[in-house]
Amino acid sequence: MRTRARAHTHTHTHTHTHGVQVKALEDKISMARVKYNEAGAYNKDLRNRIDNLRRERVVLKTTPCSGFAQQNARALTFQILW
Repeated sequence: MRTRARAHTHTHTHTHTHGVQVKALEDKISMARVKYNEAGAYNKDLRNRIDNLRRERVVLKTTPCSGFAQQNARALTFQILW
């Protein structure tokens, strides 16, 4: 009978440890998913900014203006990017 009691206790401890490990891995996956989603949102924002700058560049290239205005537009575009 003692053998059964020990086996049962060992199984319970093993199951508990396994459950803790599973929970830890689930937490890691959850944190990784949050970071992934944040990176995706940041990339989406950058893509939108780039698209807007490209549209502005097309407008500036097609609009006749002085060389001084073009230099200011380039400086402004550089500041927006960084």
